[in-house]
Amino acid sequence: MRVKLRGFPFDHGLSRLQATEYECIAVVHQVSKRQMHILLKTRLLLIAAASALYRPLESLLWRNHRRRLSLLKFMTYLAASPLNLQRVINSAGASTTASDKLERALVKYCCYDKRKKRRNFNEIWESLA
Repeated sequence: MRVKLRGFPFDHGLSRLQATEYECIAVVHQVSKRQMHILLKTRLLLIAAASALYRPLESLLWRNHRRRLSLLKFMTYLAASPLNLQRVINSAGASTTASDKLERALVKYCCYDKRKKRRNFNEIWESLA
């Protein structure tokens, strides 16, 4: 049996089961326009902040700890809590105590693991240059 999907004037040649699956996939989330604006703005703010903070923090951690900062882990760390983003921004001009606490947290949660046998992507990339 062929079914016409709602909102589509033409016949897709789908069975009833396929049409039901298609309609479920077509609407993943139902959020208001305001919620969507808030979500997009917070994501863009997070991306902008991370892009401005990533390079200085990466060089700082390399100088002090000889560890490389992972961008994916760093973004996850910032997205986990608004306080994390605030701590990173505040520690830029803060005392050494606050900066040391942040460095320890970044080394623990955001840096690549130390490996004995395998190399991570950054190590491979640097060896090619």
